[in-house]
Amino acid sequence: MFVEAFHHAGIGPWSRRWGRWLCVLLLSLGVGGVLRAEPAFELAVFPYLSTRALFGLYAPLREALQDALGRPVVLVTAADFRSFFESARHGEYPLIGIAPHGARLMQREAGYVPLASARRELHPCLVVAADSPLQRLSDLRGTRLATPDRLAIVNSLARRALHDAGLDVARELTFHEYPSHSAVLAAVLQGDVQVGVLSSTVWLRTSPAEREGLRLLAELHIEPPIPPMMFLARGDLPPTLQAQLRQVLLGFADTPAGAEFMRRSGHIGYREPSTEELRSLDDAAEELARALDAAP
Repeated sequence: MFVEAFHHAGIGPWSRRWGRWLCVLLLSLGVGGVLRAEPAFELAVFPYLSTRALFGLYAPLREALQDALGRPVVLVTAADFRSFFESARHGEYPLIGIAPHGARLMQREAGYVPLASARRELHPCLVVAADSPLQRLSDLRGTRLATPDRLAIVNSLARRALHDAGLDVARELTFHEYPSHSAVLAAVLQGDVQVGVLSSTVWLRTSPAEREGLRLLAELHIEPPIPPMMFLARGDLPPTLQAQLRQVLLGFADTPAGAEFMRRSGHIGYREPSTEELRSLDDAAEELARALDAAP
């Protein structure tokens, strides 16, 4: 897919941006090169899975939005978390599906409007090889752990939970960063690390075949609970369009395609996020902002 290729070619941000808009223009062309009434609309999803898995998973939601809007809708993502957050921070995406700390940051800094939040609770999971001798959290001292991108919220949540469990995170554990949750699972299976850190929703959606050779060591529940995904619309979209997007998202689980999507994604369904829920993410959003402002 053109959009996918431009976001993963490793080219500069301006080239990537112009390339994406060129793709949107091409996708909006009808038979004989005649432009449709409206250009394609972008649904941008942060890259917590491999590109192939991400685009396959969110295809039903893209189709539901396309049917409701009556115009082409394309899925886009980025090569890594930093690129995605920076693009959203600059308001490049009209509709984003993003981790909760990123959602709060984009609301505060870029004027995005929260539309929907996943009903599932997010918490870190620790996964080991099926034959691993590790049985409890105290066994983790001196081990190597694979984590997704350092900007992933599950990364900071896991470190906090392990600290609260009595582990000296800085001295007793060694963390190795991988580009996605999929890569974390592969690192455990290949024996590159002893423990993988991933989100509960990713673990829930893995198939029996993908779990072969793996074992869930622990689930690290946190308070207050947070969702794995939020959807936000850019603030300059017309209120009627924002309302339409919200309606599609909130009602998606009630459709056959939406019910299957919720099962595969682990999101259960979507609801409107509360003001209290968003405010509870302030510390995480500020931590993300500092990380983005720091040198990569």
